Amino acid sequence: MDFKLEPVMIPASDVDRAKDFDTQTAGFALEVDGPAGEDVVTCPECEQPAAVERRAQLDSTDGPVEHLKIRCLDRHSLFLPAYMLADHPG
Repeated sequence: MDFKLEPVMIPASDVDRAKDFDTQTAGFALEVDGPAGEDVVTCPECEQPAAVERRAQLDSTDGPVEHLKIRCLDRHSLFLPAYMLADHPG
């Protein structure tokens, strides 16, 4: 018999309490703190995983440039052009 491990979304009314249970009681590591399905990139400040919180197209003299607002595990919050990230999504 083959077994397959798949993620399951479980809604929580108290996200902080659920996070505490997962990390303190169940022993899971919190790697990225954000909504499921977010793009994850590497923070240029500390090289920790960072969630993409927002995308924007800003005009420039060379045409529109995609910018990303990211927040990493060390709580750096940056708004920068996507091309400045080595692993930027799409």
